[in-house]
Amino acid sequence: NNFLKQAWSFSSKISFSLKKQTLFVKELSYKDIPTDFACEEILYLGEGKGMPLSAFYKIDLSDLEISEQKLFYGDIHQHIDIENEYLYIASYSDTFILNQKNSSSTQIKGIIPGVFGLKEKDDHLLLFTEKSSSNNLTVLNHNLENTYTLNGIAPGESIYSVKFEEDRAYLVTFKTVDPLFSFDISDVTAPKLIAELKVPGFSRYMEVMTDERLITFGKETGDWYSEVELNLYDTKTDLKKISSLVLSGIDNLSVFWDHHNIEFHRDFLFLKNYNKVIIIKIENEKLLHFDTIRLQSYYGNAQIMGYLNELRVFENGIITRYHLFNNLSGVYE
Repeated sequence: NNFLKQAWSFSSKISFSLKKQTLFVKELSYKDIPTDFACEEILYLGEGKGMPLSAFYKIDLSDLEISEQKLFYGDIHQHIDIENEYLYIASYSDTFILNQKNSSSTQIKGIIPGVFGLKEKDDHLLLFTEKSSSNNLTVLNHNLENTYTLNGIAPGESIYSVKFEEDRAYLVTFKTVDPLFSFDISDVTAPKLIAELKVPGFSRYMEVMTDERLITFGKETGDWYSEVELNLYDTKTDLKKISSLVLSGIDNLSVFWDHHNIEFHRDFLFLKNYNKVIIIKIENEKLLHFDTIRLQSYYGNAQIMGYLNELRVFENGIITRYHLFNNLSGVYE
């Protein structure tokens, strides 16, 4: 209750992260600092005036008490990882990073391309950055000291999507074609580029399905208005495309900007897209458009999940269950 009173007294946009028994909350607001807002620190990056406020809370779920709270000027991003908790913000062509656990900080050249652009591994922080004509993979230790940098990845191209997974990292850049890069990050002190594949179009989002399978979501051509295309890759050694699926008549996907709009279940992939759920089946390593169901609300406020042989949709207080057999004709509430 104390948190809700403080957070929503100047509420705007609230996001959450969960790590073990701690809930991390960020609130972004353009309003003035409330006179009754009590916090441990108020910090700012940049000029402050006219910038949004980022309030951060740590809540212990065992007693629902706020254990820590801080307030920053600027739209600060939060990255909660295995051991450490990071805050970072881009300023022009550089990024400032703070490790909240030991208060170390650094400023690096380039901009981190979204929430998937950094990952903690073996007490190091790996991150991709984009700066003018250069893309880099940088490794920082727990004190945020630079221990390794791989420079000059796809010079002159823009980063479109990134994915870290165990001992691999994947990067998509784009200018006229879509190069897909695979990196071996098993040794964090010396990550290396191990494979590159150029394909038409570009990818905006990636998911690692298994140790040897990667699926990408993007556009069939370099035209933003072209149809959406899904690609399945074999990543065991080199990069090899093994299946493609163009979603006819669909030129955008909600998963491009919100990764919560995707759900994997057995051999099925559910894509929540506006007022629809697109169901993809992966059969004999081929991507197949299985079916599409329509939601009641256009913006897709429904929650979806796979359970046994069903797709379950939670919407407006109703649970609708769809049988995942040869078709979706068996529907009951």
